[in-house]
Amino acid sequence: MEEKLQEEIKKEDEIETNEVYESKDDLKKKIAKATIATITAGSVLVGGTFDTPKDIINDQYKQPAVVTEIHDDLDEDSLENDSKDKSLVKDKLKRLIYKIPVKIRAVLFVPMWFIGSFILNILAAIVKFVGLPLLTFLGSVLMHFVIMFIVVAICLKILFPNIPLRKLLNKKVFIGLILGSVILSLCDLICPMFIENYTYYRLLSKIIIGLIVITILMIPFIKKKFKDINQLEVRYE
Repeated sequence: MEEKLQEEIKKEDEIETNEVYESKDDLKKKIAKATIATITAGSVLVGGTFDTPKDIINDQYKQPAVVTEIHDDLDEDSLENDSKDKSLVKDKLKRLIYKIPVKIRAVLFVPMWFIGSFILNILAAIVKFVGLPLLTFLGSVLMHFVIMFIVVAICLKILFPNIPLRKLLNKKVFIGLILGSVILSLCDLICPMFIENYTYYRLLSKIIIGLIVITILMIPFIKKKFKDINQLEVRYE
């Protein structure tokens, strides 16, 4: 009996130590992720504030002159105010950084500038080359998703009026809706390259593809409904 108790105690101790190690590992991972996120955000901020790394270690800092002009056009005034606000924010940030000793700035902020400028250049290139088409495509996917989601939700509510929608709309349904939305949006991009006068058939093709996707998603629910009906009929016979 004593040996069994000792073995059980050892097992419990091992479990507790494993849990402690796992919690420490989780804490280390969280700290590492938070550190990486903080360094990345700070690097982007530094890279967007300073034009060159030399500006970071340059002590001869001059506050940018703010020129006030009166314009009749309200849009020009608003754009000018936005640019002034941005320059003032950058000026405040520069003032804070220039209060730090030069050696610390050179060691800490210069590498951050290179990281931040690299990230900003990549983002600028993405926005320049694929930004507008990508946003248009994502907007199309979102529109198709909302339309099909509404249709599927109505159909599910008709089939199962007593069951809440959150229990019916599982991951498979959402994945199917996303895939269907992407397919519909890709058709708008690809079909005009191969089909002449695709605009005349665009609505019809969307309706057909959308109905096929919705039917595929609804088949398991329809089968389940028929099973429930058959079970009820068997009980009352």
